[in-house]
Amino acid sequence: SRNWQMQASYTWSQNEGTVGNRWHVNAARFDLGSPGRFVNPNSFINAFGRATFDPTHEVKLLGTYRLPFWGGWNVSTVYRYTTGQAWGRRALIRNLRQGGEWVRIEPQGTRRLPAINRVDLRVEKTFRAAGPRQTIGLFFDAFNLSNQGVPNSDLTWAINDYSGDFFGQPNAWVDPRLLRMGVRFSF
Repeated sequence: SRNWQMQASYTWSQNEGTVGNRWHVNAARFDLGSPGRFVNPNSFINAFGRATFDPTHEVKLLGTYRLPFWGGWNVSTVYRYTTGQAWGRRALIRNLRQGGEWVRIEPQGTRRLPAINRVDLRVEKTFRAAGPRQTIGLFFDAFNLSNQGVPNSDLTWAINDYSGDFFGQPNAWVDPRLLRMGVRFSF
């Protein structure tokens, strides 16, 4: 309507329990351990809590405005806020009869990574090409406009939760500000 459009959404969630929602947890690996949570009672220690992928709050705002000057330009933006990943410390307990065991020494979900809070932007100019329904578009994109540097909570192992020298160190960061220019031909 009147050269603009918008979409907004908000999601609230709460995911608690003893079985996590990381990749492969239902295959008796990672959170469940080997040979599996229901075989090894050590894996139940501090297991109850917030699931790893439990973004309590997620907000998305998307919009496009068509600027009428110079034959028309589209300016689009996407804003996304997502609560950071839930996690808790683990430690290696040595000299057990079955060998060493990684055990949660903090309940799952005791800690949270910082939220992802980012804005992406696109400016695009389209031109008619030679044939019918053919267009050429020139565009400029800016991703993570504020250049927020936080651990990437969208990944399975965003942070090192094992006690030791690397405890609390991110395994991956949100991509830094990225600028991209391109050409698109539509037919």
